Amino acid sequence: MSTFTPLNITSHGDPDGIDLEACYFVEVDSGDFQFLAPEKPAIPVQVDIPFNFTFNKLDWTVTFVHYSNLTRSGHGIWSAVSAKSKGKDPEDPETGTFQAQAGTGTGNDDKLSARASASA
Repeated sequence: MSTFTPLNITSHGDPDGIDLEACYFVEVDSGDFQFLAPEKPAIPVQVDIPFNFTFNKLDWTVTFVHYSNLTRSGHGIWSAVSAKSKGKDPEDPETGTFQAQAGTGTGNDDKLSARASASA
C-alpha cells in the first residue's frame, strides 16, 4: 500500500456510527496505522488493540480488528457513550461495526500526509 493512502470508514449499527464516516485510517508502516478524525490529532493504532477518543460529543472505543494488504481493506468494532456521562453511572453504549476500504474521498487529502507525518 502506498504511504498515507486513506482507508475510508463505512459504519454499521446504531445511528451514531455514521459519525465515524468522517474519520479514516492510514497505514504508516506495515501493520501500523493512524486514525484521523476532523480537527483531532492522529492516534497511533495497531490491529486488535482498542483505542479511545472523544468526537462529536461522544466518547468512542474503537478496535481495528482485521486488515488485509491483499484487498486493502479491513473491519472493526466500535462503541460510543455520551461524553456528558463521564463520572456518572455508565449508560449503555451504542455499538456497531465498520469496514475500512482504501481509496480517496475523505475531503482531507491535502492535509492527510502532513497530519500523519507530524504525529509519526
